[in-house]
Amino acid sequence: MGGGYHAQLGLEIGLRIARNLDANLTLLRLVKPGTVKEDERAELKKIIEPLADSFDNLNIKIIESESVTDGIDQILKEENFDLTIIGASHEWGIRNVLFGTITDIVADSAPCSVLMVRRYLTEDWKLKASEGLKRMKEQLGLSSSPDSGSEK
Repeated sequence: MGGGYHAQLGLEIGLRIARNLDANLTLLRLVKPGTVKEDERAELKKIIEPLADSFDNLNIKIIESESVTDGIDQILKEENFDLTIIGASHEWGIRNVLFGTITDIVADSAPCSVLMVRRYLTEDWKLKASEGLKRMKEQLGLSSSPDSGSEK
């Protein structure tokens, strides 16, 4: 759960599936080593609580990782999941042409089905500015999120 609009859609879909199937839902948040995990958990709960309502089968995992793809790969190999839902990436550049996006790499290596979701976003300048600011923080290292790690 990176916190973007696409990741939030993934959470909404995951909650619907888990409720209808009476299944467990694991929410993964990757952070840079040294990040205070309880602060991250508190931030996630602010996002999750309005959506989760009374859903009790929710497990939050916060894992330290230097790269997003390595962290996701690690948890997918350690646990036995039926489905992984991942929000579309906003990555761009030559690195993605050479190595693929985070979602491409996860889908190629996951031992289960992967559902990549992308939320329709209007042309509203506030949404674009918000997403742009989030990406800029990540690029400048001002975010608790690990590097995209798509250089595998």
